[in-house]
Amino acid sequence: MNGRPRKPIWFWIDASVIGLALRLLLVPAAPYFGYPGDHDDFVRWGLKAVDDGPTTLYDNAPPRMNFRVRDEGQWATTQRHFDRLCNYPPGSVYRLALSAWVFDRASPERLANTAASHYCFSFWAIIADFVTAAGCAAIVARFVSGPWVRWTYAIMLFLPPIWWDSVIWGQSDSILLAPAVWMVWALLARRWVLAGVLFGVAASMKPQAILFLPVWALAIVMLRPRWKAVAGLGVGVLTLLIIALPFNLHSGWAWWRASYWENLTSTYASMTTLKAFNVWYADLLITLSDDAKIPLLGVTRDMWGKVLLAVVLGGSFVWTLVRWRGRDAGLLLFTMLGLLAFMMLPTQVHERYLVLVLPFLGVSAVIWRRLWWAFVPLTIVAMAQVSWPIWMTTEPVAMKDLMEVAQAAHENLKDVPAERLPEDLRTTDRMVAAFREEYRKMRGPLAPVEWTLTLVALASTVYAFGAAFTIRPDERPPSG
Repeated sequence: MNGRPRKPIWFWIDASVIGLALRLLLVPAAPYFGYPGDHDDFVRWGLKAVDDGPTTLYDNAPPRMNFRVRDEGQWATTQRHFDRLCNYPPGSVYRLALSAWVFDRASPERLANTAASHYCFSFWAIIADFVTAAGCAAIVARFVSGPWVRWTYAIMLFLPPIWWDSVIWGQSDSILLAPAVWMVWALLARRWVLAGVLFGVAASMKPQAILFLPVWALAIVMLRPRWKAVAGLGVGVLTLLIIALPFNLHSGWAWWRASYWENLTSTYASMTTLKAFNVWYADLLITLSDDAKIPLLGVTRDMWGKVLLAVVLGGSFVWTLVRWRGRDAGLLLFTMLGLLAFMMLPTQVHERYLVLVLPFLGVSAVIWRRLWWAFVPLTIVAMAQVSWPIWMTTEPVAMKDLMEVAQAAHENLKDVPAERLPEDLRTTDRMVAAFREEYRKMRGPLAPVEWTLTLVALASTVYAFGAAFTIRPDERPPSG
């Protein structure tokens, strides 16, 4: 031992090796703690692409197949009695097809929700985790020098909600984040064509790529030369269309309707929140209803969500233009604030989508340390959200089902004389009220946890906006 310090390159190598080992070791836990429904969709879509060709995925739902589930501590083989047309864009179809091709050869019996199936289908997200972490480090390097660049890489690589989402749940949010983070880096570097290509790739992977359109709008208005930003966005649209061309030739715009139009306008349009601890989760805990069409002060909750989002997003847009006057840091802050607004204010938000905020909030926290007070609690909230199948024993949205049961039960009892029925079963309203009260008691132990997480999420969001608004354009980020 000569006492000389190790070269920084070894930090990057050590972090990468440990991060990869962590993920590979955790994949076999996915069948125990993951979400088998989504995994079943991915495997079935991929195998249909292998059997019938990738372009057929928007023609009809794939056939059912066997997959394993845990039933009272024992493994059982079953089939999911639910058929879903592929609702991911064409870029994801290619990766699902390749994963299924490997899976078909590694597991000829085609049994899903096994270690083999999760290894095959989580491969892309695992790679994307590393690309995302490297992109975050590259963004930080534009503002901060010293060891914080490599520490950013390590923080993002080991951030629990990200690897849990990619490996245990087997989701694809990192597959969107990987090109999106580098897209923001390219915009900051004024590399317009690269930014456009990356945006097109992101849009070909998940429809949530549209959440970055306000970032492009700000870049077009704020950065110079403006025409290059417009051309870069055009390159993004062209990239998406080239990736989707085989699908257009096969079935026209079926891919657009299934992956974009229906996902964004109809699939979850009736729901206020999908276990995302935001404004509407607080409303759900109070009302025990996730119906976005029910009016609040004469306006539907869905419309309230859109109005709140428009006001906050528009206000943040104008603030960035006035405050930052074309400085790169303003674009980064707006990206973080815009994504946070999308997660906390509109209806129809999935619990996993908070994962999309964390890389940009984390990068901002490294550059402006006051934002750590938002990044840390929101990371905890995100971890609780992506792990809800483990700890949420009774789902709040089940109240809708209970009310339907109560109404059906009352219908079955309509021929029984009222005097022979207990007091709380004599009318539909009384029966629903009785079911509602029983349901509140059943959810009693969980409600304080959900309230705490929801309030922490909302308070952290308010703090993030407040802290961002106090950052001065001439404020020098710390280094070293």
